[in-house]
Amino acid sequence: MSHFVDLANSVGTANTQQGSGVTASQQTHPTIAYELLIIPQKTYSDTAKSQTSTTTTQDGVTVSVTSQQKPEQKNTDTAYLVSPVDGVELTRGRDMVPATLKFKAPKDDTLNFQEGDRVQFKVNSTIVFYGFVFEKSRDRETIISVTAYDQLRYLKNKDCYVYNSKTASELIKMICDDYNLTVADGDGLAHTQVRCSHIDDNKTLADIISYALAFTTIYGPGHPIYELYDDGGKIKLQNVMGSEMTLDCLIDADVTSNYTYTTSIDKDTCNMVKIVRDVPEANRKTWVRTGEVRDDETMRQWGRLQYVIRPDDKNATPIEQAKHYLSLHDAKTREIKLKGVIGDVRVRGGTRLFCQFNFGDIAVNNYLMVSAVTHHFTENCHLMDLDMIYAERAGNYAVTYDNDAAVLKKIQAAEAAAKSRGGNAYSGSGQYSSDEQGAYSYLRSLGFTDNQSAGILANIRHEDTDYSPSASNGDHTGLFQLDNDRWSGYTAWCDKNGMEYENNQNQIYYVTMVENGDLRGQIPDTSPEAAADWFNNNIEISGEDSYASGGRAESATAIMDEINSGELGIESPTYAGTFNNSGGSSLVDASANSLSGSYFGYNGCVRASMAVLAGADQRFVDLYNSDMNNGDDLVAWASRPDSGCTVEAYNGYNAAKGDLLLYTDNEHTVVADGAGGCWGNSSDRGDTLHHYGNVNYAWTNGDAPVTVIHTNLG
Repeated sequence: MSHFVDLANSVGTANTQQGSGVTASQQTHPTIAYELLIIPQKTYSDTAKSQTSTTTTQDGVTVSVTSQQKPEQKNTDTAYLVSPVDGVELTRGRDMVPATLKFKAPKDDTLNFQEGDRVQFKVNSTIVFYGFVFEKSRDRETIISVTAYDQLRYLKNKDCYVYNSKTASELIKMICDDYNLTVADGDGLAHTQVRCSHIDDNKTLADIISYALAFTTIYGPGHPIYELYDDGGKIKLQNVMGSEMTLDCLIDADVTSNYTYTTSIDKDTCNMVKIVRDVPEANRKTWVRTGEVRDDETMRQWGRLQYVIRPDDKNATPIEQAKHYLSLHDAKTREIKLKGVIGDVRVRGGTRLFCQFNFGDIAVNNYLMVSAVTHHFTENCHLMDLDMIYAERAGNYAVTYDNDAAVLKKIQAAEAAAKSRGGNAYSGSGQYSSDEQGAYSYLRSLGFTDNQSAGILANIRHEDTDYSPSASNGDHTGLFQLDNDRWSGYTAWCDKNGMEYENNQNQIYYVTMVENGDLRGQIPDTSPEAAADWFNNNIEISGEDSYASGGRAESATAIMDEINSGELGIESPTYAGTFNNSGGSSLVDASANSLSGSYFGYNGCVRASMAVLAGADQRFVDLYNSDMNNGDDLVAWASRPDSGCTVEAYNGYNAAKGDLLLYTDNEHTVVADGAGGCWGNSSDRGDTLHHYGNVNYAWTNGDAPVTVIHTNLG
């Protein structure tokens, strides 16, 4: 039977249930009293009520006044006191798995609750669970089965976070504040010391926090292990070696009805960790092994059980990370499951208990950690099932290869070189003017339609009328007025790619192609108004009505009219000499002359072209050393954002000195001399480099090039 309870007067009381079916073995169990409450969320009437009153002025005039009352509030001070059928089951795990409370309640005329309502469970006046109804089911006996989770359930939400120099506890507090989760006061949230910075894209909140906690464990003094849990409605973070997670109770055969003991190398065991990095190599990036830590003895015994670490470019100590990983995993896993242990409500995932057992191959007389616990509450009885972790000493692992520092230095040097060249050429499309026409031209060069472009530009008009990439009000910056977190993500991306922040094209590319994925297939192409509305609701999230008078939809219509009239047209980009750090086009002549007559083989046209340009620019030194020898591969490389090149159709006049010209289906490649001629490998002249006065006679007579690769040598 369920009853209404006045929370103001009865929260501190308990519903004591006496049982008569207690077995002899349970007679020593402490007497328990428990209270299970379902607390409906505060609800309101659907509409506000109007109230009319009259008043008389000093002049004797009667005036009627109509006011709107707030919606009627219901269920603010009541709850349902539930007598569960077959007891209550509470499961607590580790690694931010939410605690689960399961019970069955008889349906009657009083009980009425919904998903999202709160559940409070007390044992001997102590709140051991506070959470929310997530699932309920009913059988033909009108018994309602209920599943409730605590606050950690909301850490399954996915989000994007960019944070700089935050401790794990600061990150947790920030996330909890964002999601209105209650955090314990004072020392309830341990003060972690290690600071880290990270970009998390579309990750669960639990995964985001896990990264920060793992980082803290690896690099913190003494490698501390922390457990995040919900303690009766308040989120806590505690060191598992601390007093709150270490209980003063003994677990042995006398308080256990049964157990199972399992050993395995099939789960988390690992005896080798390999470190690999994504390293720039000429025209591509290549995965390179930079470090290795292994245990040769267990590898001979168990075979190779490998784990791979792929550190980011800011991680300078992956070897230490690998050693720490092996310190935890270079051993057999030993699972101990204890059944029917006399219960203790303090026990949760991460708790350490002193255990005394002899399992045959090992004798345990030490603290073990609880990986999961299920508490069973029945009438006047509390038992629990425990999954325990036995941490065996790691094997004798050693560092067998370490070239990580040298490889990381190479990566950082490549990034520094890219940054010194500037970021204007990221898109490979040249540089457009820093106004609306330039933005429109750039969007079209990326492949956005007129409808989509008009919708994006309409939003920029409302965010940054002047198209100033540095426009800021303190909290929002740039064309799209990115808030501080989004701007941090953008600048981190720029830093990674060696690009300048205050650049219209870089900001447009990031928002439309990187931050939110490729928007070309997401923004509707049905009308400029629909595109503007979608971009406002999904990217800007301004809260404005796009279709209001003077809104973004109206601006998109005006922009489309300008496009159709030709007032807003596509301009030609300019190509700055961003890669002329080696001397630029002035060295092309000297390089070509020095190589004239050199042998490159029957199919050596690409090799010869790379050799000519290698004398003018480091990019082509790298390409030559990488054995670049195929026209299709050359075009693919030049089309990459980081190549510093632009690929377009050849029209007879758009080739500058040092540009590459390709014929037919990329079957032949030459280097333009800037005067209508070129240098190319000639099979007719002994497969050697030769100068042609007319590019139309460097392949088959009268056959003009089809494609030009602008190398932007100056």
